[in-house]
Amino acid sequence: MSKGIFRIINTYNNQEMAIYTSDDVEKSIEDFEKGIVPGRVWERYKHKDQLKAEILEKTDLLAERYAFYTWPQLSRITYSDDCIARSLEKGFGKRVKNSVDWLIEKFPDPKYSFEMIIKDGKLAANVFDNGRRSERYTFDKKSGNPTVREFIG
Repeated sequence: MSKGIFRIINTYNNQEMAIYTSDDVEKSIEDFEKGIVPGRVWERYKHKDQLKAEILEKTDLLAERYAFYTWPQLSRITYSDDCIARSLEKGFGKRVKNSVDWLIEKFPDPKYSFEMIIKDGKLAANVFDNGRRSERYTFDKKSGNPTVREFIG
């Protein structure tokens, strides 16, 4: 029994469909092959016979490695340990992805970099202009649009 991360791929086009964590990754793969699928979406999937589960990594650091596989990994973005620790929470990853998309769209110039943090229990981003922190945004919604903007001067 080993903890790990596995993915579901469509063998027809080799498209990655989902990534999951498991406390017993071998059993999860066996269950998938027997037709026991994670999440209700796969029960109704039209082409179940084309799906395959495969182990990405065996690790005890599920939150950290799951964030690595599912969140944007850009040279301009860093994630705090508190932020990574919450990566397995339902809906949190979607909020992170949408927030990063918003930041990259709002600040396309490579002189800007971002640190995703947890502030007062909420996802926030410190924005750095050429390495100097200039402002902070707080994200409350899954949409990725900020709800609070703070200037740091």
